[in-house]
Amino acid sequence: MHCTLTASELDLLTSTVALLSRGETSCSPREATAKAIFTLTGAERMASYRLDPATGRYHEPLLINLQTTHAADYMKTLQDNDPITPRMRRYSKAMRIADVLPLKDFEKTDFYNDFLRPEDMYHGVNVFLRSGRRELCDFRIFRGRSSSPFAERDLMLIDTLAVYLTQALDRPVGSELDLLTAREREIAELVARGCTDGDIARVLGISFSTVRTHVNRCFEKLSCANRSELAAFVTQRRRH
Repeated sequence: MHCTLTASELDLLTSTVALLSRGETSCSPREATAKAIFTLTGAERMASYRLDPATGRYHEPLLINLQTTHAADYMKTLQDNDPITPRMRRYSKAMRIADVLPLKDFEKTDFYNDFLRPEDMYHGVNVFLRSGRRELCDFRIFRGRSSSPFAERDLMLIDTLAVYLTQALDRPVGSELDLLTAREREIAELVARGCTDGDIARVLGISFSTVRTHVNRCFEKLSCANRSELAAFVTQRRRH
């Protein structure tokens, strides 16, 4: 199916793909992709999570046009009563909720009425990024009830960016970084991209003090004296 883009949309798509391919996004690759998807699809709300394989719980929210309380409620209790996500996780491509659950049935769920409806999240698309059996992250993209449903064009754009984000998240880095935990490595990557501790706390949904603790552990494990040395270390290993 042919996907027609305006000049500005094409520029955003190609520039995001190029940045993901080079690993040079100024924020986390997930956040850069989320912003591009949000703009290109004309979305009105977005939530993205990562799945903790040890607990089977969703965490590390990234939100656009949603309050942090929305993600907090979901992670604390509502994910246990989510009838949508388990259905959507079966697919390897972006899927509309309406394609897997009739909207008349969707409207009857407590999950919609108690959680999504107050935020006017009606027309939805979910996509789950995986590397082998490992789940990397997801995107849950919504428009309001009075807006038009997402079209095939939107699904194509989401899937295109999902491919490049998967490659970016799965890209190997220097073996020295294996000294870091997954969280420490993620924070080290964000430091290397110029993110402040405040930026990192907001992107990952953790406290400022937790970020500082992880950054200090990165300094210790990699024998770096400061943020500049840590950023240079990560950047150099990423190029090899």
